[in-house]
Amino acid sequence: MPDSTITTVKEPKPRRHLRRVLPVTAALFAVIFFGGCAIYDGVVKKRAVAWEGRQVFDEDGVREGFQPYSLGGGRTALLFVHGFADTPELWRPMARELARQGYRCRAIRLPGFGERLERRRQRGLDDWTATVAREAAAMRRDADRLWIVGHSLGAAVSIRATLDGEVDPEGLVLLAPLVEVGDERSPLLAPRHWFGLFHRHIELTETTYDPDIVEPLPDDYPDAERFIPGNLHHALFELLDANRSQAGDLEVPVFMAVSPRDQVADEKAAEDWFDQAVRVPRKELLRCGNSAHVLPRDADAERLTEAILEFVRAGDSAPGRDRATGRAGE
Repeated sequence: MPDSTITTVKEPKPRRHLRRVLPVTAALFAVIFFGGCAIYDGVVKKRAVAWEGRQVFDEDGVREGFQPYSLGGGRTALLFVHGFADTPELWRPMARELARQGYRCRAIRLPGFGERLERRRQRGLDDWTATVAREAAAMRRDADRLWIVGHSLGAAVSIRATLDGEVDPEGLVLLAPLVEVGDERSPLLAPRHWFGLFHRHIELTETTYDPDIVEPLPDDYPDAERFIPGNLHHALFELLDANRSQAGDLEVPVFMAVSPRDQVADEKAAEDWFDQAVRVPRKELLRCGNSAHVLPRDADAERLTEAILEFVRAGDSAPGRDRATGRAGE
């Protein structure tokens, strides 16, 4: 009779062990990850409430040192837009000098910064561009020409508002523009990857980095926002994604200043974007090697102000643009 014995092949012990261990490891990782996020979120929320309680707010709910202001007069207006978590005070020395040179200067506050936390949780990209558009329209009523000067996030917002047709400036002055967030201060992963990993699980983050600047800020400079709601980070990356491929659509003069020492904005990404802006009628790139990210307040600030003044003056003497087509007049 034929042998009817059935031979059973046993699974190797290492493989059986791995099949048992993997689910346990995954479950343990999930507990640690989600539990850690919950603990971090709770601790940071308590710290944010305590920190906010020590701040001074005006009757409009704006934190002391974050109020917008105007300087100077003249028929050419300069609208200044600050960066992420910063304040209009960023522009004070530069705006004062440009006002002295005969320009109407206005430094605005972007929504989501210098406000109480509950209001900041409701802000987004549309609020930023709408604020720039509203302020630009107000300045247009008393000026023949309008230039927008933006730093970091403020530069990115100014680009977006211009591309969307919400503002129609004579030109853009982009200082350390945030085309992509640099990774010098981000361990292991790029900042947008960290955001993608945690943004659904952590509502509020605490920023512990000092300002990226070579020359120290004055003692009376307002503290930057320390606690950042996730919706503002989401708005930031939404903005960068929207701007990334549209440099070629820009049709106004562009002055850009960057620094090789910048640890916040990706300098190479900014320069690549500048090179792709092939339809602008006039452009200039200035490298500020003695400064870091906070260009309006850093070591090259005086040189930078002079360069901006020359660029704007050259635009003032050029033929005006046709507002219907966006092209320079004959």
